[in-house]
Amino acid sequence: MTDDNRQYGAQDDFAFRDNTFQGPFQTEGVQNIHYYSVPPAKPQARKWWRRATGRSAALALVLVAGGAYTVYALGSFGGTPKGIPVPRPVNPGNAKLPSYVHIQAQEHCASSVNYYAETADDYRRGEHKGQRRLGPVAVDITSQTSSKEAVLLVGMRVLDLERKDPPATGIAVADGGCGAAVDVRPFWTDLNKSDPPIIAKAAAHPPVTFPYKISSNDPEVFELTLENNTCFCAFAVEIDWVAAGKAGKTVLNNGGSGFLSSAAPKVAAYTLDSSSRLLRTTYGRLLPSRS
Repeated sequence: MTDDNRQYGAQDDFAFRDNTFQGPFQTEGVQNIHYYSVPPAKPQARKWWRRATGRSAALALVLVAGGAYTVYALGSFGGTPKGIPVPRPVNPGNAKLPSYVHIQAQEHCASSVNYYAETADDYRRGEHKGQRRLGPVAVDITSQTSSKEAVLLVGMRVLDLERKDPPATGIAVADGGCGAAVDVRPFWTDLNKSDPPIIAKAAAHPPVTFPYKISSNDPEVFELTLENNTCFCAFAVEIDWVAAGKAGKTVLNNGGSGFLSSAAPKVAAYTLDSSSRLLRTTYGRLLPSRS
C-alpha cells in the first residue's frame, strides 16, 4: 500500500458540490438508481477534463480540488480525522476504463448472524431454508494499475438497486463466523438512509482523502461496510476515476445481481450454546444498531 496521497491547496474549479451529484444516469445492467438532486449548475462551454490545456491541467485541477473538498467536508459535515465524507462529482464522466486499470469488488464477511425462512423446529432438523446473512455487509474494492501514468479515484457512491421490507416470519441465528481482517482502508455507510454518504474511516492508516492516486503494481483495498437494520436490499457501488486525462465511472454490481444486505428485526432471534442448541435472545443483542 502507499500513502502517497496528500491534501493540496484550495481552488474550486473541479465542482464537488456539497457531497451531492446530478442524475440519474443509466448504466448497463443497473436499474432504479436514485440520486440526490442539486440546484442546476451554471452552463460550461466544455467539460473540465476536455479543456485545451490537456491532461496535465486536468489532473492538476483534480488534485487541487481534493484539498479544497477535504477542508469543506471537515467544516460542513463535522468531519474529524477519524471520519471524512467521500466526494461524489457532479459530472462523473463516461470514458472507458483503460485496460491497464483494474477495479473489482467482492463481498466480505462482516456478520456471524444468519436469517432462515423457517421455524426453530425446522432449524433443529437441519433444514436451513432461505438462508441470508444479516447485519452489516462488507464489500472489498480492489483497484490496481500496471501503468506509471497517474490514475486517480475521485469519488464513490452506493446505488440502490432493490429495497424490500424485512420479513415478519423466520428466525435469526448467530451461527456463522468471519475470518480475520486484512490490511484495508475502511469506509462506512448507512443503508437505513436514502442515498447515504460514504465515510472514510481511520484504522491502521489515516482516513482516505480523495482524489486518491493508485500506484503502479501496488493494489489498494477499500473495505466498504454497510450498516442495515431496515430492509432486504440489493445495491451496487460506483467508483469515479480519472485516467489518461479522462473521467469515467465503474459500477461494481456483483455480476449484475447486486450485493445483498439483509435485516430481519421482527423475527425470533437465537444464539447457539456449546452443544449447538438454540437459545432464545433478542435481535438487538445479536445485532446492536450502530446507525
